[in-house]
Amino acid sequence: MMLAVETATAACSVALSSGDNTFFRYSKEPRSHSEKILGMVKDVLEDAKVSFSMIDRLAVTIGPGSFTGLRVGFSVIQGLAFARDLPVVPLCTLEVLAATYRRTHIEKMGDGLVISLLNARMGQCALGGFRWDGNFWSNEIAVCLLAIDTAKRLIHDREPEMVVGDVDVLFDEDDINGDNYAYNNLELCPHAIDVIILADDPNKRMQNIGNIELRYLRESNAWSKYKR
Repeated sequence: MMLAVETATAACSVALSSGDNTFFRYSKEPRSHSEKILGMVKDVLEDAKVSFSMIDRLAVTIGPGSFTGLRVGFSVIQGLAFARDLPVVPLCTLEVLAATYRRTHIEKMGDGLVISLLNARMGQCALGGFRWDGNFWSNEIAVCLLAIDTAKRLIHDREPEMVVGDVDVLFDEDDINGDNYAYNNLELCPHAIDVIILADDPNKRMQNIGNIELRYLRESNAWSKYKR
């Protein structure tokens, strides 16, 4: 039985897999994650009619994402993991975004490249490219921090099937109609259901919580790491 938490973006979600069933809570109220997250964990446990003692695995997104948001979700998972010495599957937020797109738009999903991006402020975005091979996701564009103009050129050159995430950062007065950078795009937040789906991938390694590092963007041009 797995419990997953996702708080890296404007949305906050919790999911619990129990047998063939998945129970979840989802809220998109920015800056309220810390107020809602524990109640959401309690709610999914009650929905599934299980106790925390029955959970045997945990999963969480570790970035990129908002500094505060990442720490909220990670702190909850950290406390639960330490309480019962549970293994944790850490996941890339951008890969979860691609998985959320696939689950929610599977009827439109082809075999093309999906580019996920998040607004990193200061004229930059965190970006990664993923492709579904029918069984697993492969990472075709390594997660990186790019200037918005550079991201636009990369997207134009790679011609993805879809761009998902904080796509509004790509548009300005010159290309608001997509005249300069025409591509399919979808404003989307990652979901804890997809954290669970990805965590079940045998290629994803369970780790001790003490060995997991968060990756978040500081006010600089470099990736930084935050270690609990």
